Amino acid sequence: MVAWADSATHVIAVDGGFHNIESVGKLPHVIVGDFDSANLNDVPESVQQDFLPDQDQTDFQKVLQWCFERGYSSVHVICAEGDLPDHQLQNLYAAASALVDVWFVFERGMGRIVRADHGMTQLSASVGARVSLIPLAACESVNLSGVQWPLQNESLVPLGSSSISNRAVQEQISVGMGQGVALLFWETNEIIWKES
Repeated sequence: MVAWADSATHVIAVDGGFHNIESVGKLPHVIVGDFDSANLNDVPESVQQDFLPDQDQTDFQKVLQWCFERGYSSVHVICAEGDLPDHQLQNLYAAASALVDVWFVFERGMGRIVRADHGMTQLSASVGARVSLIPLAACESVNLSGVQWPLQNESLVPLGSSSISNRAVQEQISVGMGQGVALLFWETNEIIWKES
């Protein structure tokens, strides 16, 4: 987590996420949310606070919109796994509908929301690494190459077909689709964000 925070141009804590980043000796530039899980007494004055009280949206939905309104084109989300499956699933769908490009930094890999309007997306992966393409909406004309079981003009749907636990056979993975939105996950050989 420290390396990601150090490399970021702007560190944004989502509500109680402030305590995660603070626990590794870092401070965000801003904390955003409805503040129902962050102890604001622990937040130094140097950290901007942006209170977003709308209870019809999750804090994650609100912060993605907040980023879009401030001109961010891309965000990397760290520590999104947690231990609440309802929040994990909602976070994926919030990212799928966001107006910014969303990347996830998971413990054992990376994820990116891919859309038809991205065109052909190319990413680096280790040969043998797990690669999964999970549709979050109906996806048409899906192409996935650089993997053991490539896709060519396939259809993927959330309650049906996907490409899970595929394997990278090249160091470059390419994915594109004519319609839809999906999560592309690729495994890495090391734990990315958990601190020892």
